[in-house]
Amino acid sequence: MVSSFEELDRELDKYNPEDVFVIGGESVYRQLLPRCEKAYVTKVRNDFPADTWFPNLDDLAEWELVCEGEEQVYQDLRFKFTEYNRQKSFPNPKG
Repeated sequence: MVSSFEELDRELDKYNPEDVFVIGGESVYRQLLPRCEKAYVTKVRNDFPADTWFPNLDDLAEWELVCEGEEQVYQDLRFKFTEYNRQKSFPNPKG
């Protein structure tokens, strides 16, 4: 557990960046998405009541959709897996 970006950076230096994933909560996503190079997003096609959402990366110029799976259905849930990359012209704050 860390309490600052400086502590986070020191901890992350111990790992291969390809092995590090951010797994939510809304506030964690909001704080760390600008520092990410890649995003794996499961897009759920059903409607549910909610008071927070993950940003729609299709609406953000710095993100490019690079892979999109076929829509799948599990019971009544419709979803598909997607992958986005941060564009090189929009470097993350950590560099």
